[in-house]
Amino acid sequence: MVAKRFYKETESILFNSHIEEWRILSNMHPCRIYYNGLQFGSSEMLYWWLRFQGEGKERQAVRNNLITQRGYWNGFRCKKIAQANKHLMDASISEWDCLLIALEAKVRCCAEFRDALFSSRGKHLVELAPWDAVKYGAVLNKQSGLIEGGNGCGRLMMLVRDRLFNGKYSEGQSDIR
Repeated sequence: MVAKRFYKETESILFNSHIEEWRILSNMHPCRIYYNGLQFGSSEMLYWWLRFQGEGKERQAVRNNLITQRGYWNGFRCKKIAQANKHLMDASISEWDCLLIALEAKVRCCAEFRDALFSSRGKHLVELAPWDAVKYGAVLNKQSGLIEGGNGCGRLMMLVRDRLFNGKYSEGQSDIR
């Protein structure tokens, strides 16, 4: 999932939490998401919550802490909590599966996200990561003029978009397995 990809800016929609026009595509964007009977404030929050599945009071304490984060910046707070507790993550849980589950929950629960995916048809979705997180996003190569990186988040989002176009998701479905 981390092989480098190359994108032309003219054929892509660049998004992250700081690009206003496509901010809804960011995992940090606030969106009421329901999963397993719980409400999450963003797909980022759900992603990190999923990464701490498994037995143990310490993991449950981290999940409880993650679920209490509120407000626009909850995704950033969740990321900090997760990084401080990464020794408790179950290595057998795929980060890509967790991200896909979070994006699938977002597409089912957030009309604004679905609308953005529909309007992005025919374009590559690329998480622009000027902070150099090229595993999940991509950066502009000033020499080639191309956007390049693993773009894992954008690639999974395009998979969800394709599945949405093919009628896989029903609005309001919340528990995904």
